[in-house]
Amino acid sequence: MDTQPGLYSYFAFGLGIHSDLPLPELTAKEVEGDVFIRLKNTDYYSKFTKGNTPYLEMSQEESVLSLEGVGTFLIQDGREINIIPVPEADFRRIRRYIVGTAMAILLYQRGYLVLHASSVNIGGQAVAFLGYSGSGKSSIAAALYARGYEVLTDDISVIEVIGNKPVVLPGFPQLKLSRESAEAIGCDVDE
Repeated sequence: MDTQPGLYSYFAFGLGIHSDLPLPELTAKEVEGDVFIRLKNTDYYSKFTKGNTPYLEMSQEESVLSLEGVGTFLIQDGREINIIPVPEADFRRIRRYIVGTAMAILLYQRGYLVLHASSVNIGGQAVAFLGYSGSGKSSIAAALYARGYEVLTDDISVIEVIGNKPVVLPGFPQLKLSRESAEAIGCDVDE
């Protein structure tokens, strides 16, 4: 089993994820590591570090994502996310980008179709809601959840083709809602 002591272990999108950082957004589970998330100092990968300059360079083998006030993410071979934070980085923001944009890039590198969408199981079929940030994808998924439907993914829907059938891989148990949206559909805001 590919494990390393001292790493947090999670499961999402059908993958075992081992991380230097705690990621409470993900489902904790002792699993073999398919993906490794590592926190590096600024000397590491200095040629990739763009500091506070927004930057994105993508390929199937290696992608670099730099975000102002956050740091640089080096995503390699669909297997590793190395994070070089800026000194003033807020680790909640780093976690948000790990489970969002960086994970989407990693899944793309693994050959999956990655959509900016929330998906819900309706009658045994996955229904995806696509749109720009803030357009209501998560709010629609939450409203359907409040009516008894299962949410498969929020914000990132990962599609794997098995045989000739597209399948949505379950993400992690979280919906990103504004306070107003959560209150409007009767959700506990703290949840």
